[in-house]
Amino acid sequence: MVSRSITKFIKSLQLKKYRKLEQLFVVEGEKSVLEVLKSSFTMQQILATPEFQEKYHELLKSQEVISANRRELSTIGSFKTNDSALAVVKMKPNPSLTILEILEPL
Repeated sequence: MVSRSITKFIKSLQLKKYRKLEQLFVVEGEKSVLEVLKSSFTMQQILATPEFQEKYHELLKSQEVISANRRELSTIGSFKTNDSALAVVKMKPNPSLTILEILEPL
């Protein structure tokens, strides 16, 4: 069972203002969550069905995973049918460029 505070927080990340403020974004669906797990991004939270956890336990062993059922995942996320996993991921810092860097020839 996913708590109300987690549900409310994840739903708030659907708005750009809160994504920018928290420096987090949401990834939904089995394939997308697996891609992020294999990448250099850092997960803050992963919500997954027991089936997903069992199937990918090796990838998830270093992550904190919150169990959720399919109905909860589809309610929390923006996908109508998210039946396996959802991840809250930290954004990477975006280095700002100066005008001189842009104008200098390579």
